[in-house]
Amino acid sequence: MSREFNYINDVAHSYLDLLNSESESILVNICSGKSTKINDIINYLNSLAKYKIDVKTDYNLVRNNEIVDLKGSNILLNSLISYRFQYSIENTLFEMYSHLKNR
Repeated sequence: MSREFNYINDVAHSYLDLLNSESESILVNICSGKSTKINDIINYLNSLAKYKIDVKTDYNLVRNNEIVDLKGSNILLNSLISYRFQYSIENTLFEMYSHLKNR
């Protein structure tokens, strides 16, 4: 299962660029168009923490019509602004982990 996760600075820069653009009253996805497998996130955090968690899926809780790969389309966004998402999921997770570890 894959989902799109974005760093807040990328989202904020996109909003600022949209506010400063000539576009008005347009619905636009604020997204990178990239998805990450949930297992990849778990594995990366395991490597940062030097700890392995055991993840078990309860298939009774998984919907039959679950979307396997959920991400937005950034085609319209990219046509309206020049800013492009810069932070990878690894950068985001590393910052989050470091912040929480050093609290």
